[in-house]
Amino acid sequence: MDVKDALENTIEVGDHVVYVPTGTNGEIEDIRIKDEKYWVKIKGTGMWYVTSKVELLADNEFEDKEEYKELEKDNTDEDIERIKQRKDDMSNFELQDEVAEGGG
Repeated sequence: MDVKDALENTIEVGDHVVYVPTGTNGEIEDIRIKDEKYWVKIKGTGMWYVTSKVELLADNEFEDKEEYKELEKDNTDEDIERIKQRKDDMSNFELQDEVAEGGG
């Protein structure tokens, strides 16, 4: 089965892709044909994406979510203090309603 992404690159199970409309990215877990279209299942999402809307990612373009999970486990006192400081900084942030309106 020769499955192509939106840019006509051949994709297969194990490749990393991005679903362009939302930026969802991950490893292709499965591929199937339904309604005469190819679909890929992105690992960890449980969702299927039509291949005409996905693009193959180079190895250096993919961010491994497993790395983030490992980082979340590392809650040293320094990390906790840094997060508290960021929270305090953000609580002092004010949105202003005197900004330019969007065009369109």
